[in-house]
Amino acid sequence: QNVKIGDPLTLVVSIDSQDIYGMHVTECYVRDGLGWSEQQLINEEGCPLDDEIMGSFEYSASKTTALVHFQAHKFPYTPSVYYQCNVRLCIRHAGGCDDVVSILIHRPM
Repeated sequence: QNVKIGDPLTLVVSIDSQDIYGMHVTECYVRDGLGWSEQQLINEEGCPLDDEIMGSFEYSASKTTALVHFQAHKFPYTPSVYYQCNVRLCIRHAGGCDDVVSILIHRPM
């Protein structure tokens, strides 16, 4: 689907719902698809580098879904952009996901 610069977008990352693992989204990049340019949006700690481009991910209580709202943007010389993020798994029952700090999202059951 075509979008215009400034259109509201949502990036959703999720893993299968279960009781053992949660996740932490880290190191997100936007790339031009041509190999000419890339920009890091989220660092290795999962924190945004520029809130004007992309803010913090919001996590479900189970830490199995994360989303971030942002406005569409692009590189000036190509109509396409590509997003890539790393996902670090954590073990929920041992407190291994306690460092995943963000606003909680509420999803209907």
